[in-house]
Amino acid sequence: MAATAPVPSPLITAFETARQEFLHDFRDDDYAQKVSQLASIDDVYDAAEVIQKKQAESRVKQEILSLIWAPIKLLLIVSSTYMKSFTKVLDAMAEFGAALPHFKAYALLFDGNEAIQRLLGLFFRDILDFHLIALNFFRRKHWRVLFESFWPKYSSKFQIILKNIAQHRIMMDSEVTLAHISDAYAARVSAQERFERDQEHEERMEFQNIMNSVSPKLYDTQLERIKQRCFMQAGKWLEQDQDFSEWQDPSNQSARVLWLMGIPGAGKSFLSTIIIDKLQSRSDLSAVAFAFLSYHSRDDNPTLRVLHSFLFQLVLDNKALRPALLHAYENSHRKLTSSSDFVGDLLIDLLKYFPDSYFVVDGVDEVAEKERPLLLISLMKLQKCPNVKLLISARAEHDIGYFLGSQYKGIQVHKHNSQDISDYIDHRVNNWLPKLDWDAEYTSELRMLTKKIAPKSKGMFLYARLVCDSLGRLSDPGDIEEEITNLPDGLNEAYDRILKRISQDTSTLEQERARAILQWVSCSIVPMSRNEIQTALSVARGKDPFRGSKGLLLDVVRSCGPILEVIDDYVFFVHFSAKEYLFSSQSLQYLKDSEANSAVASTCLKYLSSDCCNIELSDEAIKEGILRGAYVLLDYAASYWLEHLPRVSVSHTKSGYLEDLAHIVENTINLRENETCEGSCSDPAPVVSLKRFEEEAPEVYEALLHVNSFLRKRWREYSLDDGESWVNEDPLTISTTQWRVHVLFEEILCSSPSNHAAMKRQYGSRLFKCNRLGCPLFRTGFESKPERDRHLRSHNRPYKCDRPNCDFAQMGFGSQARLTAHLRYHEKPTEGFMAARTESYEDDELELVLLDAVKANDLDFVRDDVPRFRKALLFEAVKSSSLAMLELLLQECDREQINVWGVLP
Repeated sequence: MAATAPVPSPLITAFETARQEFLHDFRDDDYAQKVSQLASIDDVYDAAEVIQKKQAESRVKQEILSLIWAPIKLLLIVSSTYMKSFTKVLDAMAEFGAALPHFKAYALLFDGNEAIQRLLGLFFRDILDFHLIALNFFRRKHWRVLFESFWPKYSSKFQIILKNIAQHRIMMDSEVTLAHISDAYAARVSAQERFERDQEHEERMEFQNIMNSVSPKLYDTQLERIKQRCFMQAGKWLEQDQDFSEWQDPSNQSARVLWLMGIPGAGKSFLSTIIIDKLQSRSDLSAVAFAFLSYHSRDDNPTLRVLHSFLFQLVLDNKALRPALLHAYENSHRKLTSSSDFVGDLLIDLLKYFPDSYFVVDGVDEVAEKERPLLLISLMKLQKCPNVKLLISARAEHDIGYFLGSQYKGIQVHKHNSQDISDYIDHRVNNWLPKLDWDAEYTSELRMLTKKIAPKSKGMFLYARLVCDSLGRLSDPGDIEEEITNLPDGLNEAYDRILKRISQDTSTLEQERARAILQWVSCSIVPMSRNEIQTALSVARGKDPFRGSKGLLLDVVRSCGPILEVIDDYVFFVHFSAKEYLFSSQSLQYLKDSEANSAVASTCLKYLSSDCCNIELSDEAIKEGILRGAYVLLDYAASYWLEHLPRVSVSHTKSGYLEDLAHIVENTINLRENETCEGSCSDPAPVVSLKRFEEEAPEVYEALLHVNSFLRKRWREYSLDDGESWVNEDPLTISTTQWRVHVLFEEILCSSPSNHAAMKRQYGSRLFKCNRLGCPLFRTGFESKPERDRHLRSHNRPYKCDRPNCDFAQMGFGSQARLTAHLRYHEKPTEGFMAARTESYEDDELELVLLDAVKANDLDFVRDDVPRFRKALLFEAVKSSSLAMLELLLQECDREQINVWGVLP
């Protein structure tokens, strides 16, 4: 008679079920095989013995190891390569060991009790959940690089398992039924799912908070705008270019830097757009980031702006990298927001996670020449990662070639694009001629005449565009024939003809109007809308802005010709070469920088001195003014008037510009003085760029220092929604007016939807603004209130750090958990280094500990051992520590009569 197979016990069945679920969730055949082959605790002891020989200072308690068997061998081996991770894993094991019940005692006590045996299966699953979370962490590529960033996210998941264990222990010590156990299984799954949802929500909100705080420039809008204008049939020749083919091949490491070079207007930006579009459409590339640099942002920090953009583009496309960014933000906030070196190093760390990365930077030549070296050096530092490819698009400037060195391969765009330009001209002519409604024979003659444009373009798309735009403005056959017959020679002559038309074909008033428009477009701190410029022109002519405008949008192209274009109602030059030409000697300096900034500043001050900003206005009067469009220019004038003053050249004192401007400033300050000001700094910091006003008008200079101090604080910290609590810190009453207008503007939006259409004609389609004055969306706004309100929630950070001088004392965190993590992080360094004083180190070990102490700014720990490691410590202090640490090291060197200049290279 055949033997009957033994029936497996519920305990074995429960464990086998938990084991199969674990292996299924692990989803890695190689690791799963290794785990399933480890069948005894002896395997773990063997691994622990090997590790203990390498790390004698670490002791693994057998009572902990005996509780956690198979996968723990892998965890210990992997984590032992990095001491911090090894310690963290042991701590987590110890916590689990303390929480788990004594299995053997319960198994003997309740032998034969099916409910208890099944409950023990829950504990098995809890153990394997721990293994799954920990092993998934150590499977991450380059986990050592950002261990401190990623471990908290994973280790926090352990708390859910510990709570499950606690519940299961309560059940073990109570009367338990199978129904209770089924509920416990469901609760375990539900708790894990809820934790994942809550963590994802918190992480998303924190990431949005960081986005709002750092305000990285994302260039997707520029990409789409150029794509819409781009002649998409262009650039096919690029596919045949060997240098480009090698660059776009991730496996080819000989071509890592490509330079698209060409004369102004050759279509480099169009080509960059086509390349980005092509890279983004490829499924075999893991990371693509890009930047479009512009003359309009020349006074910003372009290096930090580009690195921030790259960093956030990577994280936006890869949620798994968010913890690294959160860690940097919470523990190195100042460096993250201000240090190009710090952001560059963080970016390089993150790039190690990608098998290949492509970066495209267009318009490098539009960056101010003094800023270009740092930008190019920072971009080339990304080449430390062997998987990074870089494309630069710029004119063939000598300094760019110098900093790119011998590593780049160059493509001269203007020598390859002749067919693209011919196709573009044919496309424009085919759209233009049918609109003239002339007979076929004459139309054919004109079509043949336009064939002359392409050869005259000499590789410049922009030339072809300007000529086609000029032809499109003509309707008389004779004028058209003359224009085509006498085409301009080069780009500058094309610009010159546009200016001549302004001066010859328009009245004096229209000429002044065109010059004023060009002054505003060239000098404004941020792009200006048509209505803002129209209001500014009206104020400059002496009209009262409080009377409002009729809502007629300014036709800047009609006034200034095709040298300008309107995009989303904002006015730009068609190309940065147009701005260069207007300020150059070739145009006989049609515009002068100091004169233009003086005119813009004067107009802003006149607006702020108008009845629009009269503090005595009633709420009803302000509401009426809002509906008339009286406050179109308020936010620009209130935020940026002071930034134009330093741009007025000292040379203008000879012609009276500075004297006149100082007089206007004095009148505005006297008229808008806040007599109840509560927050004025008694001794504001001097501002070198405003020093020229000190001799001309000392009292004005002193007042400007106070205003400057307040405006900087206002930009960093304040919201118009709580304006009542801070507007009296403004030495002027302008903030009070701006706050009142904001409140009443919102009131109209909420209570009078019928007014929305009229308000959009005056203030643009994005009426719902962020209330944070330092947020870019305070100016650009949103099209709907729900959109804006979602954005505002990310600004709400009620959990404040109580550490003195901490950035987060004012800024705060979005959750208590983030605040706790921040405080814990900043408590550890000093505790760790003070404890280290009791340890005995070899010299090489002590030097590493001291370097960490310098980074943590632990003055007491460092003081005793300066002479022994002076060179390394001084270098580290210069890079990453405080002025106090640097002074301490220099003092110690001086005390020991050590020549510092002999220490430093």
